Amino acid sequence: MFENTNLDAMEIKTIYGHKTLAMLTRYSHLRAHRLADRLAGGRGEGKRRKIKMAG
Repeated sequence: MFENTNLDAMEIKTIYGHKTLAMLTRYSHLRAHRLADRLAGGRGEGKRRKIKMAG
């Protein structure tokens, strides 16, 4: 939900009422394709892509 915002983790934690970042992490479900798109300079809204892992 918040991956398309400019909010940082502390702000999101406060909005959801989590007392620790560990709790925010536990209930966050990152989508790999959106994260990869953001790291590539996009906004995380692109189509799902396969990510090749090195190794």
